[in-house]
Amino acid sequence: MRILASAPPVGAGTDCAESFLSILQRVAFAHSVRLQELVRFLKGVGRVDEVPYPKRKTLVVMAAGAGEQTRRLVGAYAELGCTPGVERHSLLALAGILSVRARADYSTTQRWCPSCLEMESEDRYGMLAWLFPGVNRCPRHNVLLESTCPECRREQSYWAMLSVDPRCKYCESPLGGHGRLAPPESNYAAWSERQILDLIAYLSDEDRPRPSNVWLGEHLHLFRLLGEEAAGKFKREDVFHVKALKSPPVHGFHLSTLLWLASNHSANLVDVILRPNEVLTGVFPNLEPVHKAASRPQQIANVRWPIYQKALFKLLEAQDRVYLPSQVVLSKLFRVSSIWFRDKGLAKTYTKARLRAGLTMGPHAGGCDRHFVFMTLGRVKRHAARNFDIDCILARREIDLPKHLMERIADAAKLIQPVFDELPKEQE
Repeated sequence: MRILASAPPVGAGTDCAESFLSILQRVAFAHSVRLQELVRFLKGVGRVDEVPYPKRKTLVVMAAGAGEQTRRLVGAYAELGCTPGVERHSLLALAGILSVRARADYSTTQRWCPSCLEMESEDRYGMLAWLFPGVNRCPRHNVLLESTCPECRREQSYWAMLSVDPRCKYCESPLGGHGRLAPPESNYAAWSERQILDLIAYLSDEDRPRPSNVWLGEHLHLFRLLGEEAAGKFKREDVFHVKALKSPPVHGFHLSTLLWLASNHSANLVDVILRPNEVLTGVFPNLEPVHKAASRPQQIANVRWPIYQKALFKLLEAQDRVYLPSQVVLSKLFRVSSIWFRDKGLAKTYTKARLRAGLTMGPHAGGCDRHFVFMTLGRVKRHAARNFDIDCILARREIDLPKHLMERIADAAKLIQPVFDELPKEQE
């Protein structure tokens, strides 16, 4: 016997599929109860609290995840609401593949499309796509998703039922509107977003085949093999994925790991899930061979240290007529660790020379370092900040320097430039 109001899912089989969380919001509104009360009732029916789960669990992980809690919550709702297919509006179909602890796969705060939440609209609902941080635009309106109130700038929690009452829970300002048109994204960001939307359409389509829950166990050896074959081919930002590939946890992978696999195999995410043996074999075609892979930061520092040392000696030899930049600026410019860790004697000598020249303090110190970097690189400040990590220098206010300081800075830059040009071109 049906106890709860029926709320058929919206957008099944499309990238605009409704989330199970939104379905719960609509049911709570139909019964004139808060979402907390409905979830508490379903947790009691499904005995969700008996399932061990990490601390600080969130509503979105419980309502849209792939773990046992989600399965029991969906089961309790299906039993009492008699609404078929709600499990397809979460990641429950990927249980055994995705990690039940993968909280990073969901946005920590509620997001929405202002155009979808127009006050006059009668078919408002929350999309499953809004829950994933990799999706930054509404697939229906192509406007940026919002996460803060336009008036008070406060974030909205997932307990706020925006699909039925699109107002800020703090200042009650309307959250609907025309929205901001989404700007073009990078190639990978656009590809990643498209893969997540395709995955949502695949999950919510009842006619599509589902992977088995024993998928992970059957293909665990394949991921371990990939981790061994791809050793040494990764950049620093890939450390998380490398670790996941080399020793897959028993509870599965994050969605970001599967996306990363698909991108490096020039495959679609849905194909990775359905046909892993066909698409996840061999080497990574999108990664460079081992001998061309980017070196680790420590290896880069070891190669650059002799050149950096040479630059310091040149500055010390001409210290009476050139400006001596700070060690922080030079280490960032050459991408090496501070000389205090490599040559303490040279570090002390250089520090004393700066003290004698009176360059360690005063109103012009930051401006001198800044102009020295600009003259050495010969590039605009934004480009220099992005490629040489000297934001701390570039953030300082503009300072008008005396003419004699400008001349000393220019001489130091001319002295450093030939040495700086000796850096390996492939590491620039």
